Amino acid sequence: MIITLAIRADGDWATKVSSVTKGQELVIDASYGIINQSVRASKSRYLVIIIGGNGVTTIINLISQAINEKKFNWIHLFWSVKSPEDAIYLSNLKDLAE
Repeated sequence: MIITLAIRADGDWATKVSSVTKGQELVIDASYGIINQSVRASKSRYLVIIIGGNGVTTIINLISQAINEKKFNWIHLFWSVKSPEDAIYLSNLKDLAE
């Protein structure tokens, strides 16, 4: 199986994984960044996320996990992109909203 990842090496995990070479085997089991840790530790029943550009890729997984775990009563996402063409994950977010 081939999986292509879009990784910008500026986060905790991304910095470590940026040195992986083509063909190297990886085991990826969860999101561990500071945002995910903060959301998991939250005692609130409401989540508001403000994100821009392709930073939404990690947020999609976070929202999916929160929905599956029924952690929040509601989740509001404010996502900004430069143009409609840049909203490449919009269909993923619409699926989560349903």
